[in-house]
Amino acid sequence: QNQPSQMTVDRVKALERIAGFDSNATALDVKWNQNFEKLKSFYEEYGHSRVPLRYSKQPELGRWVNRQRAQYKKVNKDGGEGKVSCSPSLTLEHIGKLESIGFEWEVGRGRGVRSINKEGSPHE
Repeated sequence: QNQPSQMTVDRVKALERIAGFDSNATALDVKWNQNFEKLKSFYEEYGHSRVPLRYSKQPELGRWVNRQRAQYKKVNKDGGEGKVSCSPSLTLEHIGKLESIGFEWEVGRGRGVRSINKEGSPHE
């Protein structure tokens, strides 16, 4: 605590040579990307991004997906195309990544699948 960092410029450069390491990434970025990878795995397994809020296999994933939708509604509440602003927890880059896997920003009645069980499988 309150000691000088042992992280030298050479150490940072060495870490940056490691694939995927970003010295500018914040802890929030790292956590967001971890959750996105979990969502991609869910999508590959079930073919959709409608993770149940109380998903039994990974409860935190359902809550995270729900937060992404809530943040999107906040930053896009005017409904205008191209007027999406950035939020600390949902950036334009995040929106693009989510949309790249077919993320559904609105779910509920009349959206195809009536319900999703806690395991993630649809009930018609």
